[in-house]
Amino acid sequence: MGTPGPPQSKGEALARVFSLLRSESYVQAARSLEALVQTNPSDAALQNLLGTTRERAGETSRAPSCYLRALQLRPDWSTARLNLALSYLRLGQRSAAAGQFARLVRSTTPATPALSFYHQAPIGEEVEQFARTLGSEQHEYLSLGGVFLVHELPEAASVVFSAGVHANPDSPLLQDALGRTYLKMKRFREAEAAFARTLELDPDAEGSCLHLGYAQASQGRVEPARETYAECVRQDPKDYAGHYFLGSTLLDLDRPQEAIAELEEALRLNPRSVNSRLLLGKAYTAAGREADALTEFLAVVDREPDHEAALFHLGTLHRKLGQPEEARKILGRFQQVKAFERQRSRRALLPGSARVDPRESAEVARAVSRFYLRYKQALLEGRYREIWDLMTPSSQALYGDFEGFQTTASSVYGNSRLRQRIAGSRIRDGNTLGKRIFCQLVTAWGEPLPLLVLVRQGDELKIDHDFDLSLAGVRSLGGRSSTAP
Repeated sequence: MGTPGPPQSKGEALARVFSLLRSESYVQAARSLEALVQTNPSDAALQNLLGTTRERAGETSRAPSCYLRALQLRPDWSTARLNLALSYLRLGQRSAAAGQFARLVRSTTPATPALSFYHQAPIGEEVEQFARTLGSEQHEYLSLGGVFLVHELPEAASVVFSAGVHANPDSPLLQDALGRTYLKMKRFREAEAAFARTLELDPDAEGSCLHLGYAQASQGRVEPARETYAECVRQDPKDYAGHYFLGSTLLDLDRPQEAIAELEEALRLNPRSVNSRLLLGKAYTAAGREADALTEFLAVVDREPDHEAALFHLGTLHRKLGQPEEARKILGRFQQVKAFERQRSRRALLPGSARVDPRESAEVARAVSRFYLRYKQALLEGRYREIWDLMTPSSQALYGDFEGFQTTASSVYGNSRLRQRIAGSRIRDGNTLGKRIFCQLVTAWGEPLPLLVLVRQGDELKIDHDFDLSLAGVRSLGGRSSTAP
C-alpha cells in the first residue's frame, strides 16, 4: 500500500497537525511539524508549536532549540519565552529559567494569549520547586505569578503565590493575589480563606472586602456574604458597588424592603448603573410595588433596548398586570434577543477555545492589542483629546463635553501611583458579552485593573464606558448574576 503524498498547502498540513494534537497523537504531530518547519524555516509560530509538541511527546530535551529559534525570529514574543523558561525548569536548568522569567517580568510588550497548543505542556512540580527558591522578597513572587496570569496559567500562578504566602505569611498583597487567582480558578472556598486573611492583615485592602463577599456568595453562603457586604458599606459608604451587592444578597434572602434601600442608594451614587436599576426593579416587584418596578424596567429598556434580562422581567410584569398584548410583544422581543445573544456568546474574543475559528480570534486579539497600546500611550502622555475621539458618543455623553472629560481625566490620571500601574499594564484576556468586548487588564505583576470595554463601530474599535463595572466584573469571572432571568 502506498503512502499518501504531502499536503498540497501549508494550511492543509497545519490542519492535519492540529487534528493529531486534538487526538493526542503527539509523536506523529511532532514528525509532521518537523517536515512543515523545514519548508517554512522563518515561521516563528511553527517553531514554537514544534517545541510544545515535543514537550507533549516526551521529547523535552529537544524543545529549547525550537523556542530559541522562535525568539530569534520574534524576540518580543512572550509566549515563546515563557515556554523556554518552563522547558529549562523541566530540564533542571533553574539558572537559565530564572533569566528567562526575569526578561518576561521586565518586558513592556503585552502578552497576547495564544491557542492552548501554542503553550507548553501542563506544568508540574518544577514550578513549585523553583518558586520556593525566590527567598523572602514578595515582589519576586508577585512578578512571577503575574507572568503566569498574563499567559492564562492560573494554576501555575496559584502555586507561585502560595509559595510566596508561605515565605511571607504577613503579606496582604500576596494573600490578595492568591485570592484573586483562586477566583479565576473558581476555587471559591480557598479564595474566601485568602481574602479573609488579607483583611486580617490589612482591613483597608482595596477590593478585598467585595471579593470576599463574592467568594462567599459563589458558594451559596448568602448570609455570610450579606454580613461581608454590610461591612464593605460600613467601611466605604460612598462605594456604590458595596450597596449594589448588599442589595443583591438581601434580595436573595427574601428581604426586599432592605434591598430596596441599598439599591436606591447604589443608584444615587451611580445613576448610570443599569444593573442597579434592574435589580431595584426586581426588588420593587418582590415588595409588591409593581408600578415602581415597571418604571425601572422601562428605564433600562429605554437605555438598552436589547437588554435581555430587562425584557424578560418587563414582559413578565406586563403579564402579571393583566396586559397580555404588551407582554406578548416584549417577551417575543426577549426570545429574539436571547437566541441572538446565545449565538454570539459562543464566539470568543481571544484564542483558546476549540469552538471558534482561531484565525478570526487571533485577528480580533491583534486589533484589540494595537488599540490598547495606542490608548495607553495617549493616557500616559495626557493626550485626552485623542482619548475623547476614541470613545463612543454615549460614553462622551456621560461627561457632557470634552472639557468635562478632560477635567475628570486630569484629576484621576494625575495620580502618579495609578500612572505607574498603568505604564506596565497589559491585556490578560477578554471575551464578548452582548455587543461589547470586555478586556481584562493587569499590571506588570498581575494585579487586576478595571475592565476596558470596547465596541466595534464599523471597522473601528471604540471605548464604551456606558456599562456597569460591578456586574461586568462578576460575569467576567464566571460568577452568578442575580440579574439573570
